[in-house]
Amino acid sequence: MMFNHLNVKCVLYICENTTILTDEDATSKTFKQARQSFPLESIFIDSFPGLYSDLIDYVKLRLHSKASEIRLLLTFRKFSRSKAIGSIMRVDLMKKLGKNGKLRGAYEEAIKR
Repeated sequence: MMFNHLNVKCVLYICENTTILTDEDATSKTFKQARQSFPLESIFIDSFPGLYSDLIDYVKLRLHSKASEIRLLLTFRKFSRSKAIGSIMRVDLMKKLGKNGKLRGAYEEAIKR
């Protein structure tokens, strides 16, 4: 893990910004903006096989359709052992959660949207 000796965690996010026209009249236009972000932590990529290729396909689709803007964000946060354990527990919970009793977890379902 990068910067672990400094007790700093560095995480790369893929951020998708979308803008939707909600109302249009003769004088003005109204837009709604939404943002989704996906952390690219190794613990998530390793825990969900096929997630990386699904994510790349999703980003390609969004870029080709020009329906949204894709950005990369790099965050630096304080790192501790308890937060690492919390991440592992969160991954285990995501594996158990799933719609319709399927094995696919909540994280993969969020990517599929």
